[in-house]
Amino acid sequence: MRQGRAGVLSALAFVLLCGCCMRLVGLVLGVGLGLGACTGDLDADDPDDSGSPPGDDGGAPTDDPDPIENARQFCVDETNRYRVQHGRAVLMRSAQLETYADQGALISHDGGAPHEHFLQTQGGGIAFAENEFPRASIASFGNGDLSELVRFWIRVTYDEGPGGGHYDNLLHASARRLGCGIHVRDGEATIIQDFGA
Repeated sequence: MRQGRAGVLSALAFVLLCGCCMRLVGLVLGVGLGLGACTGDLDADDPDDSGSPPGDDGGAPTDDPDPIENARQFCVDETNRYRVQHGRAVLMRSAQLETYADQGALISHDGGAPHEHFLQTQGGGIAFAENEFPRASIASFGNGDLSELVRFWIRVTYDEGPGGGHYDNLLHASARRLGCGIHVRDGEATIIQDFGA
């Protein structure tokens, strides 16, 4: 059976860009790193978190003077769009997890191994699962738009299907909070999702 060109390109791109944790299952696919996984609602007493409703149509946000902030919010919204499709709880955006994910994205982008920060700090006491898209070309995989790169990455993550580590983290029933870390330099971005209870 032949796969469509887009499916092959998505799988190939993920293999090339997420060489961190791979396994062979017919095709080589990236695997998310989970110490539990993710989904849920939030403790209302946490001042670091703000609600983030799922996107109705999954459309990229409108132009924003701060493309990184725009992409962070889009990351949460797009994650929630997939979660709602599967009857999962909406994740709340967490400033604490976002700061933690930013640290991991910087370390990985600057030559660290994927998930290095997460593994060395054991989730920093706040994250139990992480997905990472290291050093991806914004021009090649996002058509020059950081939010489109986020859309591409989350779609490839979702396309792993059940049993794929990234997919399982994306839809895990235990998470309540999400932080999307993004580091951009020289036309490349490293994106990390850190999931918390």
